[in-house]
Amino acid sequence: MNNDIMSIIEQLKSEQISTKKAIDLIKNYDPNNDYEIRKKASKLKILIIDKGEGKTIRIPAIPFWLITSLGNMGLKIGKFAAKRSDTIDDETKEYLNVLDDIDLREIFEELKSHGPFELVNVEEEDGDMVKISIL
Repeated sequence: MNNDIMSIIEQLKSEQISTKKAIDLIKNYDPNNDYEIRKKASKLKILIIDKGEGKTIRIPAIPFWLITSLGNMGLKIGKFAAKRSDTIDDETKEYLNVLDDIDLREIFEELKSHGPFELVNVEEEDGDMVKISIL
């Protein structure tokens, strides 16, 4: 067993850290990261630069809990509207049913577990850029 993990267990035995803290430290331990504990991600940030139009869109970091809540609310409203609308075709209703089965919380829990990273980083030769960061 790794010395760093043994150190965490010793801290737990001597009651220097709680059981929850020990579990978090061991769970987030990455031996390839110079023995540093990874920080969990908690936000999504978007940057879009269009040099041709001279426009820049910077969406500040949005917490995952807010994205999950608003996304789930939007899916529920969409499904409710689809049931009440006569103008929405069956194919669109089927898409809304499939989206309703998606658990956004599960998706963001997986993103959190990987720590901060660049999800999308596209840079064009003309200077246009799209960057989505998990912070």
